[in-house]
Amino acid sequence: MNESANSKVLIVDDSPQDLQIALEFLKDSYTVVAATSGEQALTMAAAEPPPAVVLMDVTMPGMDGYEACSQLLEANAEHRVIFVSANDDTDEILKGYEVGGIDYVTKPYPHDVLLSKIELAIQSRESERQMNEQSQMASEAAMTAMRSAGELSTVIQFLRDSFGCNSTAELAQLLIQSLRNYDLSGSIQLRGSDGALSQSTSDQISSLEEELLGRMAHHSEKILEKGPRMFVNFRAVTLLVRNLPLDNSDLVGRLRDHLMIIAEGACAKLEGLDMAMSTSQQRKTGIERVVTEIETTLRQFVREQEDHKKASVEILDNTISKIEQAFFSLGLTDEQEQELLAILHGGAEESLSHFESGVGLDEQLKEIVAGLIKLES
Repeated sequence: MNESANSKVLIVDDSPQDLQIALEFLKDSYTVVAATSGEQALTMAAAEPPPAVVLMDVTMPGMDGYEACSQLLEANAEHRVIFVSANDDTDEILKGYEVGGIDYVTKPYPHDVLLSKIELAIQSRESERQMNEQSQMASEAAMTAMRSAGELSTVIQFLRDSFGCNSTAELAQLLIQSLRNYDLSGSIQLRGSDGALSQSTSDQISSLEEELLGRMAHHSEKILEKGPRMFVNFRAVTLLVRNLPLDNSDLVGRLRDHLMIIAEGACAKLEGLDMAMSTSQQRKTGIERVVTEIETTLRQFVREQEDHKKASVEILDNTISKIEQAFFSLGLTDEQEQELLAILHGGAEESLSHFESGVGLDEQLKEIVAGLIKLES
């Protein structure tokens, strides 16, 4: 028995003699069953396993071979039907072709020719099955690739939008939206320099979930699964998924990868926000220190200016008083005394006016300090 020994061949013929001849030379190569009418052939072809090849007589009482072939292929398109007939008329052969037959053998036939045709039919059937399987696999692969592309777009969208985040709260909202894009319910926690922020896809996060999210900060595993629940942990970021689609292991695998990338991206952005906040705080502290030093120096400068003004006024007053007293011993006329006093008073007023312009500079320095204080706040 050759490699096709397990293939079933159904012989359909109303002639017992022709059936016996076919059975004798086919039985060593195939599993052979026989039907004596078209109606019986339909019943036997429906049995499991179905025949790989049907040798169909054309002329039979009741249902002829053409009608039987048509109904066989309507029930199962994988059947391979070879017509066997004593009539080699071209019109008869065309009829067989039109109803779906793959070959036409004229009686009496050489046994090796029929064996060759049966083997070719079996190979054709097997090739078609393999092609169908490959086509199905390719179709499934294409569908998986399309789904993966759609899922990956959520990752790309998150990473793109995260670049524009200016706060931990905005980043948390992007994470929640990413879970929703995957039709997942869950919660997230971000642990930044300003504390932990937890949010949920539902209206409110439960106390137990918040506790578990916080504990994951000290957990070494990046992914932890418990039934339909999964924790994705990446340093300062933890995602909790409540409803993993356990009936789709391929999707669960892809979600693990996608959510880990999202968590890693969120962590990088959170660390960037913390660094920016730290730099801003350092800048604010530096400005506060400079403003304090300027304020102290300005107050000291104003006091010294006021003291200097008082001393200058006293010196001028004393000088004028001494000159007026000296007039008695100098023997000056009244006109000369008045002229000298006018010169002294004019110089004093000019000196005070110059000093007052320095006071205006003090006011400008005060305005600069006030501007720095506003910048600081």
